[in-house]
Amino acid sequence: MTKLYRILGKRGRITIPYEIRKRVGFSYNDILSFAEQDDRTVIVRREKLCNDCRKAPGTPDKPEPEGITLLDFLDSLSAKERCAGRSSKAVNPMSKILRVVMVEPREAPYELNITDQLEDLQETVGGMIEVIGNGDGTLLVCNEESKLMGMDGNRRLNGDVIAGPFFVVGTDGENFRSLTDAEVNRYLQVYAEPQQISQREVRADMGMTFYCF
Repeated sequence: MTKLYRILGKRGRITIPYEIRKRVGFSYNDILSFAEQDDRTVIVRREKLCNDCRKAPGTPDKPEPEGITLLDFLDSLSAKERCAGRSSKAVNPMSKILRVVMVEPREAPYELNITDQLEDLQETVGGMIEVIGNGDGTLLVCNEESKLMGMDGNRRLNGDVIAGPFFVVGTDGENFRSLTDAEVNRYLQVYAEPQQISQREVRADMGMTFYCF
């Protein structure tokens, strides 16, 4: 079994490698459970939270894991866990909600709302942000250290490789702004097709040579 390494983000965020997600059948919007073992390992499972879920049209079939109903799942939570689930992080009342297009490695893009707080921007891309102008009043915001962190290749852009998650947001010349309907539709189309980018191509794009001893 190949061992893959990922760096845990400041707020506990990490990307499950694509190869693992593909093998075990994890996909966007799945509910995952985490079970701690006595030897300090953690088992991650995809849970089934309903008995008669209707598959969305066009969604490919995938093996159904052993699961629990939503009521069983909620009943299994402690009072502390239920309170934690209902609570949300405090949002600065001065912050602004931004409408962006989110693009993740090997996934179709989707519309997302985030705040303009630096912490939220960094959490969205999993680290320090880098901003790239698109030349049309929008910006591409990605992780500045994504390749050093070993993140999966995402999309090719002007001869370069963008690794890790990124999003497209509008700009008024000084500050971030929400995308318009036309801009959302445009970038959903621009990044509609996921690209297969190997780690070798990602490393080559760093301009570094890696030696194994």
